[in-house]
Amino acid sequence: MVNNMKYTTLSICALLSTLSAEANISLGEMDGGENAERQAVNYTPEIIESIEQLYHDKIGLFIHWGPYAQLGGEWKGVKNAEWIMANAKISVADYEEFAAKPFNPTEFDAAEWVKLAKDAGMGFMAITSKHHDGFAMYDSEHPYNITDFGEFGRDPLMELHRESQKQGLRFGVYYSQSQDWHEEGAVGNTWEKGWRNTDEESFAKYYRSKALPQVKELVTRFDPLYMIWFDTPGNFITPELIEETMGMVNEVQPNVLMNSRIGGGYGHFQTAIDHGMMPAVNTEGWIDGLKVPWQTHDSVSGPWGYAAHKPQFHNDPNRSAKQYIYSLADIVSKGGVLLLNIAPNEKGVVPIGQANVLRRLGKWLEVYGEAIYNADPSPIRNPDLPITSKPGKLFFHVEKQSEPKVEVKGILSTIARAYLLNDPTQTVSFTQEGDLITFELPDGAYEDAQGVAVIVADYVGEMAVSDPTLTPDDNGVIKLPVSKSRYSKIRMSFDKRFGSTHKLAMPWDTGGNTIIWEMRVTEPGTYKVVCHQAFPPGLKGAGYSVRVNDQVLDADPVVTEHGRDFVPVEMGTVTFDQAGDYELRVVMLDGARNSGEKFKKSRFIREFSIQSVELQKQ
Repeated sequence: MVNNMKYTTLSICALLSTLSAEANISLGEMDGGENAERQAVNYTPEIIESIEQLYHDKIGLFIHWGPYAQLGGEWKGVKNAEWIMANAKISVADYEEFAAKPFNPTEFDAAEWVKLAKDAGMGFMAITSKHHDGFAMYDSEHPYNITDFGEFGRDPLMELHRESQKQGLRFGVYYSQSQDWHEEGAVGNTWEKGWRNTDEESFAKYYRSKALPQVKELVTRFDPLYMIWFDTPGNFITPELIEETMGMVNEVQPNVLMNSRIGGGYGHFQTAIDHGMMPAVNTEGWIDGLKVPWQTHDSVSGPWGYAAHKPQFHNDPNRSAKQYIYSLADIVSKGGVLLLNIAPNEKGVVPIGQANVLRRLGKWLEVYGEAIYNADPSPIRNPDLPITSKPGKLFFHVEKQSEPKVEVKGILSTIARAYLLNDPTQTVSFTQEGDLITFELPDGAYEDAQGVAVIVADYVGEMAVSDPTLTPDDNGVIKLPVSKSRYSKIRMSFDKRFGSTHKLAMPWDTGGNTIIWEMRVTEPGTYKVVCHQAFPPGLKGAGYSVRVNDQVLDADPVVTEHGRDFVPVEMGTVTFDQAGDYELRVVMLDGARNSGEKFKKSRFIREFSIQSVELQKQ
């Protein structure tokens, strides 16, 4: 009911969460450790040097390659990619016979792969040395490896390591330390007949007999090694095992970086959830002047591993690189580093559609790299478009648009000059009023820009920005869009397409994922809280609360027909005794759980969405 009573509305716009049914249920993208308290890590001089190099590079090549490429991501009608063994419930014997043994990538050329990374403007690579299927992609002492088990007989990782040294690329590896669907006692294989779910004792036996020795092989044989990118630690890897692993690695090679997915809150840098993006600049990892970046990853191959049933990612030599260029700029603008994945096929060839995207990205970086390499993040906490910075300079990354006008709000420093990065003689006209800068792009700004132009602005004196606290509009409405929030944990993600959360409540979450806004209340009083939310059929178990000024309002999600059919849910009231600045939080109490065939058959599920929260003055 609407009446004439004066009221104030506070809106939290479009919190949207997605989960791919292809990722199985609980471990596909688990970052393992972001729910744990961040552990103290020894930043030795060697580690500091590696971190500084990572901060400089900004982008590296991720490679998912293994026997799943032999299957092309399909088995008896089930389609996936690197998770095909789990999703199709392939037995160990069948996977050995039809995937691992016939895997014979005779067209693999290490020199071509390393050159591709260099052509893409990348400083390092990280390739799967063992994925969840348990198959080692190097000559391991464990017999289940590419050199001994099938016909190939070569060590592709050693060949890549040698070529990396020749061509000046830092070499790193991915290693799945806890999941191993080939070994009883490891995590992940719940379908093998006669196997039982693992326990801490069985897992420790597996870890010490296979995982730890293989990690030691990697750090011993591949010298120098830049990084070990761990994945999905699960619930059985203990702090003792993690500390033993990290200690062993850095004793052999003290410069090797390890990411937070080693588990337990450890790691030299934080790794986001898969495809993880941030709505705000995140420099929480910076330590005493050391700029420790967070890291995320995306894929030009669609899925992480090769999927022949997705030719749109492989066959088109004219694929645009714009979305990856713009994502890279956005990630760097928020303080992050990108690992960009390719998926070679069963012959060891990087499909032309993937390779050309990387080459186009590299061509862009040849011209615009000053705005990326070693660049600092945006001085504005929630920039309207990707902004990177260096002392005295701001770089505004503008995605191709029909209108020449570009508005940026938040900068108070005086802009002395603006021009195009690809042509410093091409002046960009602008006006500056308060904290609003309006640029006018000249004709031809996007020529040879791959759809992403860069405006350089020289500013005078120290950088100054406006107060990011969100205030009432002319109608007394305080709008809190997700794009103007910050996240409590890097395991959450932001979807720029919808201006919303992405993967807010994952199935394995134990709660605590939080979206935070700073707001200003100008009129004290009691406010009714109405949450506009959506919760699709087939999910259960996710609760949430709104918390402000020591007041907590809990709610159970209300099921709607689709993940974006929002309905209003009245949550109760909150009271502000006085005007002032407050922090409002939406807190997830538990992860969503899937149930029923509708969930299992859906390609993408909108797990849990909040469109807005309204505070109506009573």
